[in-house]
Amino acid sequence: FARALREGAGRAARIVTPTEAIAREAVELLGLSRDRIRAIPHGVGPAFTPDGARRPWRRAYVLYVGALNARKGLDTLLDAFSALPERLRREHDLLLAGPRERGAPDLRDATLLGYVPDADLPALLRGAAACCYPSRYEGFGLPLLEAMACGVPCVASDDPALVEVAGGAALHARRPDRARGPFAPRPRPRIDIHLGAQRERASARLPRGPRVKRVALVHDWLTGLRGGERVLEVLCRIYPDADIFTLLHVPGTCGPIIESHRITTSFLQRLPFAHTRYRNYLPLFPAAIESLDLRSYDLVVSTSHAVAKGAQAAEGARHVSYVHTPMRYVWDQFDVYFGKGRADPLTRAAAHAFAPWLRRWDVRSTTRANALVANSRFIAGRIKRAWGREVDAVVYPPVETSKFVPAPDLTDEEKGPHGYALVVTALVPYKRVELAVQSFARLGRRLLVAGDGPGRKRLEAMAGPSVRFLGSVPHADLAALYARASFFVLPCEEDFGIAPVEAQAAGRPVLALARGGALETVVPEKSGVFFDEPTVDSLIAGIEEIDRLQRDFDPAWIREHAERFAAPRFEREMRETLARLA
Repeated sequence: FARALREGAGRAARIVTPTEAIAREAVELLGLSRDRIRAIPHGVGPAFTPDGARRPWRRAYVLYVGALNARKGLDTLLDAFSALPERLRREHDLLLAGPRERGAPDLRDATLLGYVPDADLPALLRGAAACCYPSRYEGFGLPLLEAMACGVPCVASDDPALVEVAGGAALHARRPDRARGPFAPRPRPRIDIHLGAQRERASARLPRGPRVKRVALVHDWLTGLRGGERVLEVLCRIYPDADIFTLLHVPGTCGPIIESHRITTSFLQRLPFAHTRYRNYLPLFPAAIESLDLRSYDLVVSTSHAVAKGAQAAEGARHVSYVHTPMRYVWDQFDVYFGKGRADPLTRAAAHAFAPWLRRWDVRSTTRANALVANSRFIAGRIKRAWGREVDAVVYPPVETSKFVPAPDLTDEEKGPHGYALVVTALVPYKRVELAVQSFARLGRRLLVAGDGPGRKRLEAMAGPSVRFLGSVPHADLAALYARASFFVLPCEEDFGIAPVEAQAAGRPVLALARGGALETVVPEKSGVFFDEPTVDSLIAGIEEIDRLQRDFDPAWIREHAERFAAPRFEREMRETLARLA
């Protein structure tokens, strides 16, 4: 059967799949060209809406809809339901709606509804406290889409098709095992974290193509010289003759290394106010990145925190994407950017209208990259959750540690409460600078904020006299600021976080939210302190803890630890990674 399917698919003029996840499997398992495949998702009928009658039941219930067989992961659902606190089990029933098939697990702890007619299904879904879909392997997962259309909270497995269908609207749990068979997902290769580690290529079946002659570097936008642009600088050194493509470019903002390359921009460059308000054109980003003409390049290397990984390389060319994060605006940081109080009602309404489409595009466009490189283990996990795809390597970004050294004459007074704490960041919503501003204003403690951005006026309005905003500080002047700070403050969940490593290179401890990349760069009680929650009270408790430990911090040890992330290490590892994947 498998051989017949491959032969039949090989003769077909066009292949249609319900999801990009299945399209990827068709390429990998059937040896098909991706250009012959089109993913067209299923849809739901107009009856599946949050409004309407609810099916009566004696008490609250958790619902599963689908065939009752071993592939659907029902044993996992039953185990999870039995592990709930006793109070929740007493208050909820577990209802299974669907025909029972051969090989189904023992379902004695659930209520079996059997087949539910399509006309009755919307009402049944609307009445559920939650809908669970723990399938081990799916091509699409229509019941999950129908439940979401009815406004029901959903929990599903992390099967790539289900992650794609949910588009960030469901919680995803790891599958305990994978379905077996000729067309089940194959185990992914082991991923090594790069600090000198070696790794096999992600897939020997990916075409290698001819010797690379022309290289294109793709970057989201060029409006300053921050962490993403430091990565691009190194790629410019690796490929000195490469051309750069980007959504838009503000000339003179990115340093001589980047500016010396030929830079091509998208149509966004010509739109009104694009240089200062480019984020307002977010719904146009996918079309803009797709408009870049890369047909004459053998290799495309993108650095992406928004849409750069969606650039379309020529047929037969290789595309390797270094990913800082999936598009945070529409995934885990959506409420930070577009929540109540963060944006005006019109912007919020537009964001809610466009976000589902942008999530689908974000997942779908990952197929354009032959290989993904994440900037931290944390981002590798986020990529798996958002895109349903494993990364091919993890390479920590470059930090110019050589430019930062501990101050030899830092006094105990400067280290203590009378010294200043430091924040170095762009003043944009997800950086959560308001937490630091409010905390230090409440304590009357000195805080210096180095950085600029659209949130500055709002932050200045809530700051007290002890908080000072320095604006954009030249990189050369940051060394002295770091070295004489009592400690550095990282109030947000960072993808990696270059500034905290720079502070450690200057021998200063870091007070960081215990999430994200900081968990990989800060050593508790050795190079810093974590606070648990993104609240003012939690951050203030962290300030008290770091004050208590100041005498225990060894600047020399902190700096040595920061050297693990030095820029020469990044260039060496990126050269090795690109040699394997490009």
